[in-house]
Amino acid sequence: MRARNALVLAASALTPAMAIAQTAADVVKWADSARVAIEGAQRAGDLGRITSARQLVERALVANPNDPWLLHYQGYAIYREALLRENRDKQDVRQLRDRADSILERSAMLLPLAESHALRASLLGQMIGSNPIRGMTLGPRSAAEMNRAAELSPRNPRVFLMRGIGAMFTPKMFGGGDDKAEANLLKAIELFVGDKPTAPAPAWGHGEAYIWLGQLYAKQDKRDAALAAYHKALALEPDNAWLKTTLIPNLERKR
Repeated sequence: MRARNALVLAASALTPAMAIAQTAADVVKWADSARVAIEGAQRAGDLGRITSARQLVERALVANPNDPWLLHYQGYAIYREALLRENRDKQDVRQLRDRADSILERSAMLLPLAESHALRASLLGQMIGSNPIRGMTLGPRSAAEMNRAAELSPRNPRVFLMRGIGAMFTPKMFGGGDDKAEANLLKAIELFVGDKPTAPAPAWGHGEAYIWLGQLYAKQDKRDAALAAYHKALALEPDNAWLKTTLIPNLERKR
Protein backbone atom coordinates (compact mmCIF):
# COMPACT_ATOMS: atom_id res chain seq x y z
CA MET A 1 0.00 0.00 0.00
CA ARG A 2 2.84 2.40 0.85
CA ALA A 3 4.45 1.77 -2.55
CA ARG A 4 1.18 2.37 -4.35
CA ASN A 5 0.57 5.59 -2.40
CA ALA A 6 4.09 6.75 -3.21
CA LEU A 7 3.42 6.28 -6.90
CA VAL A 8 0.11 8.09 -6.66
CA LEU A 9 1.75 11.02 -4.87
CA ALA A 10 4.50 11.08 -7.46
CA ALA A 11 1.93 11.11 -10.23
CA SER A 12 0.12 14.06 -8.65
CA ALA A 13 3.33 16.08 -8.92
CA LEU A 14 3.57 15.53 -12.68
CA THR A 15 2.78 18.15 -15.25
CA PRO A 16 0.13 16.99 -17.72
CA ALA A 17 2.67 16.34 -20.46
CA MET A 18 5.70 14.92 -18.70
CA ALA A 19 7.13 13.41 -15.55
CA ILE A 20 9.39 15.45 -13.31
CA ALA A 21 12.39 13.26 -12.55
CA GLN A 22 15.33 15.52 -13.25
CA THR A 23 18.21 14.05 -11.30
CA ALA A 24 19.72 10.57 -11.34
CA ALA A 25 18.60 10.12 -7.72
CA ASP A 26 15.02 11.05 -8.67
CA VAL A 27 14.99 8.43 -11.41
CA VAL A 28 16.39 5.74 -9.12
CA LYS A 29 13.70 6.47 -6.51
CA TRP A 30 11.01 6.44 -9.20
CA ALA A 31 12.24 3.13 -10.60
CA ASP A 32 12.42 1.55 -7.15
CA SER A 33 8.90 2.73 -6.27
CA ALA A 34 7.70 1.18 -9.53
CA ARG A 35 9.52 -2.07 -8.66
CA VAL A 36 7.78 -2.33 -5.30
CA ALA A 37 4.39 -1.46 -6.80
CA ILE A 38 4.69 -4.01 -9.60
CA GLU A 39 5.75 -6.78 -7.23
CA GLY A 40 2.89 -6.02 -4.82
CA ALA A 41 0.37 -5.98 -7.67
CA GLN A 42 1.72 -9.25 -9.02
CA ARG A 43 1.37 -10.98 -5.66
CA ALA A 44 -2.19 -9.68 -5.37
CA GLY A 45 -2.96 -10.75 -8.93
CA ASP A 46 -4.23 -7.21 -9.51
CA LEU A 47 -4.09 -6.36 -13.20
CA GLY A 48 -5.29 -2.80 -12.64
CA ARG A 49 -2.46 -2.04 -10.21
CA ILE A 50 0.15 -3.45 -12.58
CA THR A 51 -1.25 -1.38 -15.43
CA SER A 52 -1.22 1.75 -13.25
CA ALA A 53 2.39 1.16 -12.23
CA ARG A 54 3.40 0.67 -15.86
CA GLN A 55 1.65 3.88 -16.90
CA LEU A 56 3.47 5.87 -14.23
CA VAL A 57 6.83 4.47 -15.37
CA GLU A 58 5.91 5.46 -18.91
CA ARG A 59 5.24 9.01 -17.72
CA ALA A 60 8.69 9.14 -16.16
CA LEU A 61 10.14 7.87 -19.44
CA VAL A 62 8.80 10.96 -21.23
CA ALA A 63 11.40 13.01 -19.37
CA ASN A 64 13.99 10.21 -19.22
CA PRO A 65 13.51 8.17 -22.42
CA ASN A 66 16.86 6.39 -22.25
CA ASP A 67 17.02 5.49 -18.58
CA PRO A 68 17.73 1.74 -18.43
CA TRP A 69 16.09 1.22 -15.03
CA LEU A 70 12.83 2.82 -16.11
CA LEU A 71 12.92 0.81 -19.34
CA HIS A 72 13.60 -2.38 -17.38
CA TYR A 73 10.62 -1.86 -15.11
CA GLN A 74 8.40 -0.86 -18.01
CA GLY A 75 9.30 -4.16 -19.69
CA TYR A 76 8.94 -6.06 -16.42
CA ALA A 77 5.49 -4.59 -15.79
CA ILE A 78 4.35 -5.61 -19.27
CA TYR A 79 5.79 -9.10 -18.71
CA ARG A 80 3.67 -9.45 -15.56
CA GLU A 81 0.66 -7.91 -17.28
CA ALA A 82 0.87 -10.50 -20.06
CA LEU A 83 0.95 -13.35 -17.55
CA LEU A 84 -2.19 -12.08 -15.83
CA ARG A 85 -3.97 -11.58 -19.15
CA GLU A 86 -2.97 -15.00 -20.49
CA ASN A 87 -6.37 -16.62 -20.02
CA ARG A 88 -8.26 -13.65 -21.42
CA ASP A 89 -7.26 -12.16 -24.76
CA LYS A 90 -4.65 -14.30 -26.53
CA GLN A 91 -4.05 -11.73 -29.27
CA ASP A 92 -3.49 -9.02 -26.68
CA VAL A 93 -0.99 -11.24 -24.87
CA ARG A 94 1.05 -11.85 -28.02
CA GLN A 95 1.34 -8.12 -28.59
CA LEU A 96 2.28 -7.49 -24.96
CA ARG A 97 5.04 -10.10 -25.08
CA ASP A 98 6.48 -8.68 -28.27
CA ARG A 99 6.47 -5.22 -26.72
CA ALA A 100 8.03 -6.36 -23.45
CA ASP A 101 10.79 -8.19 -25.34
CA SER A 102 11.58 -5.09 -27.42
CA ILE A 103 11.71 -2.82 -24.35
CA LEU A 104 13.87 -5.22 -22.33
CA GLU A 105 16.23 -5.57 -25.29
CA ARG A 106 16.65 -1.80 -25.33
CA SER A 107 17.17 -1.69 -21.57
CA ALA A 108 19.81 -4.44 -21.75
CA MET A 109 21.72 -2.53 -24.42
CA LEU A 110 21.97 0.44 -22.06
CA LEU A 111 22.52 -1.57 -18.87
CA PRO A 112 23.61 -5.24 -19.06
CA LEU A 113 21.31 -6.58 -16.34
CA ALA A 114 20.99 -10.34 -15.86
CA GLU A 115 17.27 -10.09 -15.10
CA SER A 116 16.58 -8.29 -18.38
CA HIS A 117 18.14 -11.15 -20.31
CA ALA A 118 16.43 -13.81 -18.17
CA LEU A 119 13.05 -12.17 -18.68
CA ARG A 120 13.67 -12.02 -22.43
CA ALA A 121 14.52 -15.73 -22.41
CA SER A 122 11.25 -16.42 -20.61
CA LEU A 123 9.23 -14.24 -22.99
CA LEU A 124 10.69 -16.00 -26.00
CA GLY A 125 9.88 -19.36 -24.41
CA GLN A 126 6.30 -18.25 -23.83
CA MET A 127 6.05 -17.18 -27.47
CA ILE A 128 7.15 -20.68 -28.48
CA GLY A 129 4.58 -22.20 -26.13
CA SER A 130 1.76 -20.30 -27.80
CA ASN A 131 3.07 -21.04 -31.31
CA PRO A 132 5.44 -24.07 -31.45
CA ILE A 133 6.24 -23.41 -35.11
CA ARG A 134 8.35 -20.47 -33.93
CA GLY A 135 10.55 -22.79 -31.86
CA MET A 136 13.14 -23.21 -34.61
CA THR A 137 13.88 -19.48 -34.65
CA LEU A 138 13.04 -18.39 -31.11
CA GLY A 139 14.51 -21.41 -29.26
CA PRO A 140 18.17 -20.52 -29.96
CA ARG A 141 17.47 -16.88 -29.12
CA SER A 142 15.90 -17.84 -25.80
CA ALA A 143 18.88 -20.05 -24.94
CA ALA A 144 21.31 -17.27 -25.87
CA GLU A 145 19.50 -14.77 -23.64
CA MET A 146 19.56 -17.17 -20.67
CA ASN A 147 23.26 -17.92 -21.23
CA ARG A 148 23.98 -14.19 -21.30
CA ALA A 149 22.06 -13.74 -18.03
CA ALA A 150 24.18 -16.47 -16.41
CA GLU A 151 27.39 -14.89 -17.72
CA LEU A 152 26.48 -11.53 -16.23
CA SER A 153 25.45 -12.91 -12.84
CA PRO A 154 26.45 -16.56 -12.28
CA ARG A 155 24.91 -16.77 -8.79
CA ASN A 156 21.77 -14.76 -9.42
CA PRO A 157 18.78 -16.67 -7.96
CA ARG A 158 16.34 -15.08 -10.44
CA VAL A 159 18.33 -16.52 -13.33
CA PHE A 160 18.10 -20.02 -11.83
CA LEU A 161 14.40 -19.47 -11.14
CA MET A 162 13.68 -18.55 -14.75
CA ARG A 163 15.79 -21.48 -15.92
CA GLY A 164 13.78 -23.80 -13.71
CA ILE A 165 10.45 -22.48 -14.96
CA GLY A 166 11.63 -22.77 -18.55
CA ALA A 167 12.77 -26.36 -18.05
CA MET A 168 9.29 -27.30 -16.78
CA PHE A 169 7.79 -26.34 -20.14
CA THR A 170 10.62 -27.55 -22.38
CA PRO A 171 10.73 -31.18 -23.59
CA LYS A 172 13.69 -33.21 -22.37
CA MET A 173 14.91 -33.68 -25.95
CA PHE A 174 15.32 -29.89 -26.19
CA GLY A 175 17.18 -29.52 -22.90
CA GLY A 176 14.28 -29.30 -20.45
CA GLY A 177 12.53 -31.79 -18.19
CA ASP A 178 11.47 -32.14 -14.57
CA ASP A 179 14.92 -33.11 -13.29
CA LYS A 180 16.52 -29.95 -14.65
CA ALA A 181 13.59 -27.87 -13.46
CA GLU A 182 13.91 -29.18 -9.90
CA ALA A 183 17.70 -28.72 -9.82
CA ASN A 184 17.44 -25.11 -10.98
CA LEU A 185 14.58 -24.25 -8.63
CA LEU A 186 16.39 -25.74 -5.64
CA LYS A 187 19.53 -23.82 -6.58
CA ALA A 188 17.50 -20.63 -6.82
CA ILE A 189 16.07 -21.23 -3.34
CA GLU A 190 19.57 -21.82 -1.97
CA LEU A 191 20.86 -18.59 -3.51
CA PHE A 192 17.90 -16.48 -2.41
CA VAL A 193 19.04 -16.91 1.21
CA GLY A 194 21.96 -14.56 0.59
CA ASP A 195 20.26 -12.37 -2.03
CA LYS A 196 20.37 -8.74 -0.92
CA PRO A 197 20.08 -6.53 -4.02
CA THR A 198 20.55 -2.77 -3.72
CA ALA A 199 17.72 -0.52 -4.91
CA PRO A 200 16.55 -0.23 -7.61
CA ALA A 201 17.84 -3.70 -8.60
CA PRO A 202 15.26 -6.49 -8.98
CA ALA A 203 14.44 -8.34 -5.77
CA TRP A 204 11.56 -10.59 -6.82
CA GLY A 205 11.44 -14.35 -6.94
CA HIS A 206 12.03 -15.99 -3.54
CA GLY A 207 8.40 -16.92 -2.97
CA GLU A 208 7.96 -17.72 -6.65
CA ALA A 209 10.74 -20.29 -6.50
CA TYR A 210 8.79 -22.23 -3.87
CA ILE A 211 5.55 -21.76 -5.85
CA TRP A 212 7.04 -23.29 -8.97
CA LEU A 213 8.72 -26.05 -6.98
CA GLY A 214 5.30 -26.80 -5.52
CA GLN A 215 3.76 -26.89 -8.98
CA LEU A 216 6.47 -29.27 -10.16
CA TYR A 217 5.81 -31.60 -7.21
CA ALA A 218 2.05 -31.36 -7.75
CA LYS A 219 2.56 -32.33 -11.39
CA GLN A 220 4.47 -35.39 -10.16
CA ASP A 221 1.66 -36.18 -7.69
CA LYS A 222 3.95 -35.48 -4.71
CA ARG A 223 1.17 -33.69 -2.90
CA ASP A 224 2.71 -33.41 0.56
CA ALA A 225 5.95 -32.02 -0.87
CA ALA A 226 3.96 -29.61 -3.04
CA LEU A 227 1.91 -28.37 -0.11
CA ALA A 228 5.05 -27.89 2.00
CA ALA A 229 6.57 -25.79 -0.79
CA TYR A 230 3.40 -23.70 -1.11
CA HIS A 231 3.35 -22.97 2.63
CA LYS A 232 7.00 -21.88 2.51
CA ALA A 233 6.05 -19.54 -0.32
CA LEU A 234 3.11 -18.22 1.71
CA ALA A 235 5.40 -17.49 4.65
CA LEU A 236 7.47 -15.31 2.32
CA GLU A 237 4.48 -13.80 0.50
CA PRO A 238 1.48 -13.79 2.86
CA ASP A 239 -0.42 -11.51 0.44
CA ASN A 240 -0.05 -13.86 -2.54
CA ALA A 241 -3.58 -14.31 -3.89
CA TRP A 242 -2.70 -17.19 -6.23
CA LEU A 243 -1.46 -19.25 -3.30
CA LYS A 244 -4.37 -18.44 -0.99
CA THR A 245 -7.26 -18.69 -3.42
CA THR A 246 -6.11 -21.31 -5.93
CA LEU A 247 -2.94 -23.34 -5.42
CA ILE A 248 -3.26 -24.34 -1.75
CA PRO A 249 -7.06 -24.88 -1.72
CA ASN A 250 -6.94 -26.95 -4.92
CA LEU A 251 -4.17 -29.16 -3.58
CA GLU A 252 -5.84 -29.62 -0.21
CA ARG A 253 -9.06 -30.74 -1.93
CA LYS A 254 -7.09 -33.37 -3.87
CA ARG A 255 -5.52 -34.66 -0.67
